[in-house]
Amino acid sequence: MAQLTQRLKKIINEMGLPTSLLYALSKLLNRVCSCNALHYYLFVRQETANKPRLPPHRGKNFSFQLLNEYEAILDALPRPLEVIQNRFKQGYVCIAALKDEQFVGCIWLSLHPYLEDEVRAIFSPQPSNEVAWDFDVYIAPQFRATYLFPKLWDEADNYLKSQGFKATASRISGFNIQSVNSHKKLGAKTISRAVYIKIGRLQLSLCSNFPYLHLSCSEKNIPLYKLR
Repeated sequence: MAQLTQRLKKIINEMGLPTSLLYALSKLLNRVCSCNALHYYLFVRQETANKPRLPPHRGKNFSFQLLNEYEAILDALPRPLEVIQNRFKQGYVCIAALKDEQFVGCIWLSLHPYLEDEVRAIFSPQPSNEVAWDFDVYIAPQFRATYLFPKLWDEADNYLKSQGFKATASRISGFNIQSVNSHKKLGAKTISRAVYIKIGRLQLSLCSNFPYLHLSCSEKNIPLYKLR
């Protein structure tokens, strides 16, 4: 009992009481439904950096490749092949990081509205010609304590600026404190929040952005969120 109490206190201290209650509800629904039924998202926005995060001599051992279609180096990304191919079909681009010609990380970008694959939703950062969407930032485990992460973001910023974009938006799990803190360090600011409850084909969405409340039963009814 004492261990449980300490664990609950730790969760509340890290997440705050409202998020902790959502987290407890998600765990309960997972047990009842035998699936990941509740998703809590924070939508964040970060401006492209005015100057590189790293000096030129840092991270020189990494190289980067802009991908507009599937290439074999992405076989090292732990994602199903059909997921990767579908991303390119939807017009997303991937900035792949390489070391000694081996894949070690990547970031995915969409320069148009993003069709979410975890819940039924379309996210459109605003203004649409100034704010892109980033997702699935991946760093191979052995390189997570290196200069790769900031170097990858420098590459992403350079690409976004070349396309006329001033910022990027993304969604992160409100339960992932490490990810929340990492985005804060990058200067990201929370612009909206949403909770999605999926049970079977039924999806209930509650968002601080319009549409505030939405009920969906099929892929024909997907809410569009214009995030500012």
